[in-house]
Amino acid sequence: MFKQAVIDLLQGAFICEQTNPAAFKWLKEPVNHAEVDDYLARLNRRLIKTNNGFAYYCAWESIGQGERNEVRKTFTEIKHTIAPVVLFLQLCMNHSKQDVSPAAGDRFNYAGLLTTITENPSVLEELRRLSTLGKEFVSTDASPKGMLDRVVKQMMLWGYLTEHNKNQASYSFTGKLDYFYEVLTFLAEDERSIQTADDEQDVPVQGRLT
Repeated sequence: MFKQAVIDLLQGAFICEQTNPAAFKWLKEPVNHAEVDDYLARLNRRLIKTNNGFAYYCAWESIGQGERNEVRKTFTEIKHTIAPVVLFLQLCMNHSKQDVSPAAGDRFNYAGLLTTITENPSVLEELRRLSTLGKEFVSTDASPKGMLDRVVKQMMLWGYLTEHNKNQASYSFTGKLDYFYEVLTFLAEDERSIQTADDEQDVPVQGRLT
């Protein structure tokens, strides 16, 4: 378990109960957590757990000349995903008619959301807007189902959804969503960091979220 967990973490994976329950349970053991963290420290990394404990991921221990490009790349990727993910979460909240955002482990009601989109022109317009936020969301099928399928696929590729049963279109939000909320809080509280990143200076996003 140690070897695979380390490989996954170094490849940028978020290990949570939804995506890898065995590894997640293993990392929750203090001795295993310490073993992985000690190994990552040799590589200038550290093992981080999200504030709510829903996921583990790997972050830089310190930022030097060699890590600058990786930090900028990470920050650029995060900024690119913010608007689409937020709009997708809003779609889910519009369907559920709740003011509380989805959390890690919550089931994503695909069939229910598709019905809401089909029957509500304003929600359908939100889905169409989402499809304009990047080439990742462009679908050759302009029907509500075609557009929603494309969005769901991208959310899975980004690691925010995991599929339980393909035939039943059953999905859950992953622990990475907990990290996403931390990113939003970090950016909202530190506008100077956003400006610094835009000026291509050093902003250790992952490290400063802990």
